[in-house]
Amino acid sequence: MANGMHRIKIIRDADTGHFLNVIMQLNTIPPDSLLVTMDVNSLYTSISNEKGITAAKSLLESSTLSTNLVQLCLDLLRLVSYENFFLYEDTYYIQQQGTAMGSNVAPAYANAYMNAFELNFVYTDDRFKQHIQCYHRCIDNIFFIWAGPTETLVTFHETLNGIYLELQFTMHYDSKQISFLDTLICKNNQGHLSTDLYSKPTDCNSLLHYFSSHPKATRNSLPRSQFTRVSKIVSDPDILPMYVDTLSQHSISLRMACFTCMESSFDRMFTSQQHLPNARTTPQINSRPFICLIENDIMKGLPTPVHEIALESIVQLLMVPLKTE
Repeated sequence: MANGMHRIKIIRDADTGHFLNVIMQLNTIPPDSLLVTMDVNSLYTSISNEKGITAAKSLLESSTLSTNLVQLCLDLLRLVSYENFFLYEDTYYIQQQGTAMGSNVAPAYANAYMNAFELNFVYTDDRFKQHIQCYHRCIDNIFFIWAGPTETLVTFHETLNGIYLELQFTMHYDSKQISFLDTLICKNNQGHLSTDLYSKPTDCNSLLHYFSSHPKATRNSLPRSQFTRVSKIVSDPDILPMYVDTLSQHSISLRMACFTCMESSFDRMFTSQQHLPNARTTPQINSRPFICLIENDIMKGLPTPVHEIALESIVQLLMVPLKTE
C-alpha cells in the first residue's frame, strides 16, 4: 500500500513461523519508531452478526465461487450465527452476538470481519497510515511499527475504540521491545530487530510425561519440537545455548524426556538448523497406536523405575501392525 504501509494476506494457519519471516524481511526500521501490539477484546463474542455476515458476503462474492454456492455458505453462516444455543443450569440460551468459541467457522469468520474493519477504518485513514511502517495481524493479535508521534498513536487507538461499541482494542507500545504471540521483538539504537523467546508469567511449560501411555514417536518428538521452537525464535546465537541448557534440565527434571532422547534432539537441532524453514517428509509407520489407560492402583506398589519400564513395554506391545494388501 501507499506511504510505506504493507498489507500481508491473513491466512488461517498463520503462526510464529510466519511472523518470524515478517520480522526477518523488515531487518531494520527507523531508530525512533515504536513497536506496537493490539489485542481485540473477546473478538469471537464481540462480532455483530449483521456486520460479520456482511463482511463474509463481500469476500465470498469476490471469489470464484458460483452464486448458488455463495448463497448456501451465507445461509449456513446465518444458521450458525443466529441459532447457536447452549445450556447453563437447566436453562437454554441463544447467543445473540458473536460466534461460538471452538466453532470450525470461527477463525475464518473473525478474519473476514477484521478484514472488512481494516479496509474501512485502518488502511484508508490518511491521518494514520503515513506513520505505520508495517501492519500484520493474526486473527485478533495485531503488530505494527509506528514511525510517528506517540500522541498520534494514542489518538489512533482511541479512534479505533470509538468506531464500534462492541469492538474494543487493548494497546501496548515500547521503543525497545515488545511481545507478540510467543516472541519478544527487540530493537537496538540503530533500529536493527532481533527476536527472543517470550513466555507469559503464568506459563509453566508443562508437557507430556516421557513414560506416559503414548506412542514413543510422539514422546520423542516433544523435546525435538521444543528445541526447534527455541532455535527458530532466538535470533542471538550467543544466548541460544543458555536456553537449550535450561530446556534440557527442565525437561529431564520433570521426566518430560530421557537423556538419550534429549541428546538426540539436541544434535538434530544443530545439524539441521539451517534447513528449519524447509518442510520435511515424515515416513509412514505401518502400525496403529493404541492408548491404554491403567489405573494407578495397579502400579501403586511398584517402584518408579519398574513402573516406567512396565508402561514402556505395554505401549510397545500395543503397537498393533496394520494389514496391508
